[in-house]
Amino acid sequence: MSRAVARHSRLLANALVPAGARGVAVAGGARAGVDAPRPLATIATTHTAAPVAATTSPSAPAGGLLPPASVTSATLTPNTSFGPSLAAGTPPMHAATACRPFHAAALNMHKVVSPAARLLLAGSGVDPQSVQGSGPKGVVTKGDALAAIAAAARSAAAAAAAASARSIATTAAAPAVSASAAAAPVAAPAPAPPPSPAAAVAPTAAPVPPSAPAPPPAPAAAAAPALGGAAGAFVDIPTTQIRRIIAQRLMESKWGSPHLYAESDADIDATLQLRKELKDKWQVAVSVNDFVIKAVAMALSEVTEANVHWDAKRAQLVSNSSIDISIAVATDKGLITPILKDADKKSLGAISKEVKQLAERARAGRLQPHEFQGGTFSISNLGMFAIDRFSAIINPPQSGILAVGRGEKVLRLPSESSADGLQLQPATKMEVTLSADARAIDANTAGKLLSAISANLSDPRRLLI
Repeated sequence: MSRAVARHSRLLANALVPAGARGVAVAGGARAGVDAPRPLATIATTHTAAPVAATTSPSAPAGGLLPPASVTSATLTPNTSFGPSLAAGTPPMHAATACRPFHAAALNMHKVVSPAARLLLAGSGVDPQSVQGSGPKGVVTKGDALAAIAAAARSAAAAAAAASARSIATTAAAPAVSASAAAAPVAAPAPAPPPSPAAAVAPTAAPVPPSAPAPPPAPAAAAAPALGGAAGAFVDIPTTQIRRIIAQRLMESKWGSPHLYAESDADIDATLQLRKELKDKWQVAVSVNDFVIKAVAMALSEVTEANVHWDAKRAQLVSNSSIDISIAVATDKGLITPILKDADKKSLGAISKEVKQLAERARAGRLQPHEFQGGTFSISNLGMFAIDRFSAIINPPQSGILAVGRGEKVLRLPSESSADGLQLQPATKMEVTLSADARAIDANTAGKLLSAISANLSDPRRLLI
């Protein structure tokens, strides 16, 4: 391509320069009448040009041969007869300076794009000619295309963000502008002035295209709304040390322990009946939560593979030597879990009495560290708040927690051994959800544990053994 451009340049120069001026040597040592090879920089493209005016010394020989020292400068004189590209009065340009644009345009006439880059640019809508190539001889590579697409995406995102900000600012300023417009009196439009004689006889000018309207200025008082709404609409609540510790431990548990969830329900009609008999006949006040604690403790003693925890430091499963149940108690300082030691070995009456004492001391803030640190399993009961079901977060280093919902009256089909046939019977159902550390308790073990808990609550006589 460079040889074709050079040949085209020589032909164009010979056609534009008169015969008498062809003998003028641009480079020292050229003879008259000989078309020496001219560099591409001596051809002008901004106008179809003019003869070369050479300034020679007075002692130049008449034979047409000029010594190299006699040529002092060469300029291109504008010639407006070939077109209005250069207006009169344009200062003369040096030949080597005036012709550089043509050289750059000739070399960048067709940009080479690799097939992969062409496919990427075609799908993104980016013009391949606008991409700067970094390959050999300026070839646009795949990396160049990806960089251009990313830059175009960033520009589009910035433009969208700016447009959104302008829209928000305009919306925020609209009520103030409307209020001021409503308060200000509306002035009558001024009559149009009569046309002047000069304007009447003046020729109609070409219409000037209207300029793009400037974006409305953002109000100075507009600011980002506060987190709680308007400025000053929220109050920072002092945080106790125990609440900070609880928040840190729960966050570590939720993100550090893979939680496995399993749900089941238990028929607690028999439990409610036994609770009523204990109160009426033996004046023993036992809550439903006490039955749940005993049922969980007995289930853990039956399903021993669930009474474990995961030692993260050693990456090893550890079996617990006792069954210590942590009971979640809500206090003014946060949720705390006092521990009922050896719950599987205590009676319902003993469990009820000790749980009441632990709850009172927890709400009064009189628990000792050993009374709420540790434990092997936790229970959280929200049935008194009419919560049907929920999922609790494991209390590390424990491997499981049982979330207990409220008892609800439902209609159920009787069992096959019932004499009522297929007639629906009322029942009180309580839903429980087990959250287990999947590193220590797998799905099979979780199912066994839930089945044992449901069986203990459905037949509380198992808890008296």
